[in-house]
Amino acid sequence: MPPSDVAVRAPARALGYSGGAGEATSREVAVEAPIGFVYSGRPFAVMMATPADLEDFAWGFSLTEGVVDDSADVRAVDVAPEDDGFRVSVALTGEGLMRHLGRRRALAGRTGCGLCGVEDLSQLRPAKAAAAFAEPPSGAAIGRALAGLADAQPL
Repeated sequence: MPPSDVAVRAPARALGYSGGAGEATSREVAVEAPIGFVYSGRPFAVMMATPADLEDFAWGFSLTEGVVDDSADVRAVDVAPEDDGFRVSVALTGEGLMRHLGRRRALAGRTGCGLCGVEDLSQLRPAKAAAAFAEPPSGAAIGRALAGLADAQPL
């Protein structure tokens, strides 16, 4: 399991709107991190996810992706934080490993957001610097947009 101090929520700037004026506020949003899945020492995929319940994610991902047929194919699951995300190491039984090595991953990921073609955390591109915040739209601009919305939605 990741340490209990891992952030799964972070404050974000928000603009509340009720009628004519917008009010700058803050609210919490979910945090995502790259999660690298490694099966018996071989990198397999990197998925983006909130870094909570990663052991459960490993079981579900392994079953859904067809890496394992059932829980008996898994000997252990270990979650470790790394500088650029989390490494989820899944130790397979001998038979499970042989089946896994006989196939290659063909999809970016059916169980969550995958980073297409990325099999290991070391292949991630460095994060870009955060963009400066632009001035939020005025309450009047939001009101005009909402008023025009009904005309643009015939259904």
